[in-house]
Amino acid sequence: MTLILIANIIVCICAFIGFVYGMIKFFKPKKAVYAQMITLAVGCMAFGKLYQVVRVLTGGEIFGQFQLGVLVISEA
Repeated sequence: MTLILIANIIVCICAFIGFVYGMIKFFKPKKAVYAQMITLAVGCMAFGKLYQVVRVLTGGEIFGQFQLGVLVISEA
């Protein structure tokens, strides 16, 4: 396992823990909208890191950051 894979797994697990905690804590009536936005941002980061982990495990390369356009591979 490479250092990039280990680092991405650690960040992914921590981000998912933070996302679940934020969903439980901040998605209740009359809670701060800003805290909800931060929770959703952490969720996006968690799914981005999950994408990078799967990409490395399947033998692909990481192109920098998660981009939705990478998911659509067109063969011309």
